[in-house]
Amino acid sequence: MRNRYILGIIAISLTILSAFIMVSIGMIDLSTEDFIDKKQSNHLLVQPYNILSMASNCGHVNCSIDSDSYKGPELTINSIKNSVNNYISESQNTNLSIEKIILFDNHGYAQIIESDTGIGAMEVLIDPPTKRVYPEHGPNITWNLKYGSSKNLNMFNYDGVSDNLPSSMTISKSHAVEIIKDYLEKYPIAESYNDPTTFYGYYSFILYEKGQVTGVISVNGFSGNTMLHLWHGQYIDES
Repeated sequence: MRNRYILGIIAISLTILSAFIMVSIGMIDLSTEDFIDKKQSNHLLVQPYNILSMASNCGHVNCSIDSDSYKGPELTINSIKNSVNNYISESQNTNLSIEKIILFDNHGYAQIIESDTGIGAMEVLIDPPTKRVYPEHGPNITWNLKYGSSKNLNMFNYDGVSDNLPSSMTISKSHAVEIIKDYLEKYPIAESYNDPTTFYGYYSFILYEKGQVTGVISVNGFSGNTMLHLWHGQYIDES
């Protein structure tokens, strides 16, 4: 009985690993109909409906926990700001600064940019119980060609990737906007979006419904593939 249990765990682990590999190399596009239920559109960005988002929720040692089970001290915009600034200070990279902070009910989210170029460096999450900051999974790991890598989770260590990378992306910002516009016409999960943050390899858009954040979606700067950040909870505040 015990052996069957162990084999079952191994099989599940291999399935999740295979899914991540396929996302990384582009075999799976998370914008497909398999992950969209228009009847559930109001909850699409806050509920993990598929194995990839479930894997993302627990794919890191500091992964955020289910908001229904967490009863500890609450995050605030200020506590997120302090944690991320400490994270940046520890990196000893004086060229990084906070661009955007969003507080969800299961974790904090922040975009960090390069101060001199204005280009997005990384997206991070903040764990409520510990206030620890860690690299966001998804595009930030698999598509970020300067600060993120599936083989190196040290977001501050890049291997000399050219600072001109965004201009070399085959998908321009205007093209990415058109992709999101078409996407939302096909899947009406939000009514508007912000001017996207350009990262090294992709763009990230904040989605809004009636002026309130409903989630985040990214567009690959080379393939045009889209990826919803399905791990975010309900919106609380932003800065």
